[in-house]
Amino acid sequence: MTSEVPDKPMPVAGLETASSALQRGEYKECIALCANGISNAQAEGNETEVWWFRCLRAQGLGMQGLFGEALSALGTEEVRHHLDANVRVQVMAQRAFYLARLGNYLQAKNVLEQAASVAKAESNEKLLAEVQLNRMTLFFYLAEYESMEECAEAALAVAQEESLHSIEAGACSGLGKSSMVRRRFREAIPWYERARMLFAAEGLPVDAMRMGSDLGCCYLGLGELDKAMELFTEALRFSEATGARACMHHDRANIGCVYLQRCEYGTALSHFQKALEIASELGDQISMGKWLRNLSLTYKGMGDPMQAIACELEAESVNRRVAQARAAAR
Repeated sequence: MTSEVPDKPMPVAGLETASSALQRGEYKECIALCANGISNAQAEGNETEVWWFRCLRAQGLGMQGLFGEALSALGTEEVRHHLDANVRVQVMAQRAFYLARLGNYLQAKNVLEQAASVAKAESNEKLLAEVQLNRMTLFFYLAEYESMEECAEAALAVAQEESLHSIEAGACSGLGKSSMVRRRFREAIPWYERARMLFAAEGLPVDAMRMGSDLGCCYLGLGELDKAMELFTEALRFSEATGARACMHHDRANIGCVYLQRCEYGTALSHFQKALEIASELGDQISMGKWLRNLSLTYKGMGDPMQAIACELEAESVNRRVAQARAAAR
């Protein structure tokens, strides 16, 4: 689940080119194009284009797992009120997304409230729907799944009325995720299928691939291991080819789960260890807790109770920190 750059006019070819590179998963190319675009836009005094380039650059960094750098790319200065509301909301939404990825849930929540205020002041339903998608993602990190679902439904209603297909795809993905995390796998599958179809039709292959990965999680939950492995392997191939480290550790861990269910503990261990290594480098504590728990189960299956206990205790420590951060945002 990512925070997308919303549909907008792109009068400069550089913006179109950078956006296309991002959508194809060519993140380093996107970042380089944005750096050049920012310089040119600054020289021309085009503040709006500077901000759009900064948003695209942040996304390129974020997909590589560089959440702190992505947040820094957006700066801390206020986007001036004379600029278009689309720009102001997008910058705030992006800042909130990376704050949430870094575990700063309370700050993220406050920034999204500011974004919602701007959208409401403009009476702009499309912008409000985009804020709802970002609130949906935040509620996922907060494990508040009912609220997540409410945001997704609100965004979906606007998307269907206004024929906003990328927003519709994002809302469907949220409804799928809300069902999946509560183990309602058969209910989640059609939402994910619909989201994948829409993302693909909108020329967003990265997002479409992530829907395939989430579908794999549903099939894993249903015990359809071969189907799950097919989807997970395809997702990992894509994330490794593009350098999408923010997704890569999930793909590794998902494949590890298949091997764990097959009782192929040595192979599962390798995937979980690599997933934990990447998640630790990214500072993704929610995932760290999950992968440590998976490692504990793997060591237990291998007949190594001491390692299993050590991983379980470390997982509990990480999960306590996550719980504290979540509590601060409620």
